[in-house]
Amino acid sequence: VQFKEFSQLARSFESMTKDIQIRESTIKKTQDYIANIINSMPSIIIGVDTELRITQWNEEAHRRIKVSAKEAIGRKLDKTVPRLSDEMKKISLSISKRSKQIDLKRIHYENGETFYENVTIYPLITNGVEGAVIRLDDVTEQVRLEKMMVQSEKMLSVGGLAAGMAHEINNPLAGMLQTADVLSNRLSKTEMPANIKAANELG
Repeated sequence: VQFKEFSQLARSFESMTKDIQIRESTIKKTQDYIANIINSMPSIIIGVDTELRITQWNEEAHRRIKVSAKEAIGRKLDKTVPRLSDEMKKISLSISKRSKQIDLKRIHYENGETFYENVTIYPLITNGVEGAVIRLDDVTEQVRLEKMMVQSEKMLSVGGLAAGMAHEINNPLAGMLQTADVLSNRLSKTEMPANIKAANELG
């Protein structure tokens, strides 16, 4: 009887072990899938806890900030990404108020060049996990194109104004030139019948 009970217990234990292994495999696949999605994004994705220590660091962050995930995770955000130092209060506010915070076309400088980025802070509010996810999107080209368009519109406006002014000046100028031409003919061309008649009348 004891052997039978032991055998049943062993089978039950073996079944539980297989079930745990299947669940662990499923969890691992899910984690890999989520990590793949995060690493495939063209944005910098950084996760932080309530103490603003880095918990997540994607491939784009590694590529653009030149810090590996191994070096970044566990470190304070402002020490790892100094340009986000002035965003720390917003991140803390986002976590405490559980509200999204956005900072558009934020300027930062690298190697003497000016860059623009949108900073979006999402609070983590599910499953008892507290913290935030910070997303950085490079919008430098977009800002440069917008500035070029504004300059083009300004130039078009100036061109239109200049054309309008030229037209307004041209009309009276044409009249003045025509009058001057008539006067020149009347005063200088002796063979003109009107001139001969006027000269005879005046002796």
